Amino acid sequence: MKTQNAFTLIEIIVTLAVVAILTMVALPNMRSMLLNNRIISKTNDFISAINYVRTEAITRPSRNLQIQPIVQPIDTDWSNGWQIVEIISSTEQEIIKIFEYQNDQILIKKISGKCSSTDHEHSICYKARGRIQNPYKFLVCNPDYPQGARIVTIERVGRASTESCALGEGSCLSTCSAN
Repeated sequence: MKTQNAFTLIEIIVTLAVVAILTMVALPNMRSMLLNNRIISKTNDFISAINYVRTEAITRPSRNLQIQPIVQPIDTDWSNGWQIVEIISSTEQEIIKIFEYQNDQILIKKISGKCSSTDHEHSICYKARGRIQNPYKFLVCNPDYPQGARIVTIERVGRASTESCALGEGSCLSTCSAN
């Protein structure tokens, strides 16, 4: 009997077929995982900015701090980013930090909430002690992966929390797909 030093053609074809099948199963799951991670990452950045402003409002109650969408005055769309500002007077503000996102396909849309000041109605306005006038809700999603949508809720005490958007909620899916 002769010994074999290499693979046969049949063994190579079977191995390639198994690899192709495993790849077809793994790639859709990998795409979902990557999209979900991008949504969670942007949600965490948003909550980080909210927590920063709340902490500053608590430690320095004399400051009038707000989070504003970068593109003004689009009230509901925060997708391009946001900035943390200190309102010095009715005509003057100082930008403290900017979070800018371009072409990342993750949408952040304000569902509800409004600053009590008419000049800054598109902002999240923090008062002393880290409180806000009205609660806010934001939707963070990707139109290509609406089942990964997240809801960010900011309560009147200024605390932000996040939860998955239930697939049964029509408003989540319709808001995510609307441009």
